[in-house]
Amino acid sequence: AIDQPLDLKIPEQLLMLAVYLSVPEVENKRRSLNVIAGMRRARKEGRYLGVAPKGYDNARDHGLKPIIIPNRDAKYIIKAFELMATAQYSQSQILVKLNKDGFKIGKSQISVLLRNPVYMGKILIKSYESEEECLVDGLHEALVSEKLYCQVQDILNKKKKAHHHIKSKSIDQYPLRGLVICPKCQRKLTASSSRGN
Repeated sequence: AIDQPLDLKIPEQLLMLAVYLSVPEVENKRRSLNVIAGMRRARKEGRYLGVAPKGYDNARDHGLKPIIIPNRDAKYIIKAFELMATAQYSQSQILVKLNKDGFKIGKSQISVLLRNPVYMGKILIKSYESEEECLVDGLHEALVSEKLYCQVQDILNKKKKAHHHIKSKSIDQYPLRGLVICPKCQRKLTASSSRGN
């Protein structure tokens, strides 16, 4: 409130200053809650908000509301899911094949891509306050079937479990790993298998 002169020597004027400073803060909080509510409502309607994932472009529907539409990279996404579903290729092998075909994607992105439910036509709504996380049908066109998507998730989960199983063997082999403390440096000791002995 620039146009409101305040004389801070008068104690009552401090109360007015507090009002002038708190009203905009309250308004910002209200706007924030309205934005969150609007975004959650749009997601529940099946709209993808934000920058479109690989294989899609941002667009507007007839009501000028946001929607995503498949682009020319969609064929590479489909190929990635189909290759993974065969269970004959690792994610890094699929990455190499896609890069050779001209689809540029990073190492860390392939895992995110294969786990994104948007490609089967679903929108993930994260938990918020009392509402639990859920999937809703999206308004966009799915690139892969729900069956293919679930098949890929099963393969990815099995590989993840196999990786954890290998780790647990080393824990069984070295039960004191991470528990014994070095008397000199006071750090936890680790263990490893010696090769060639």
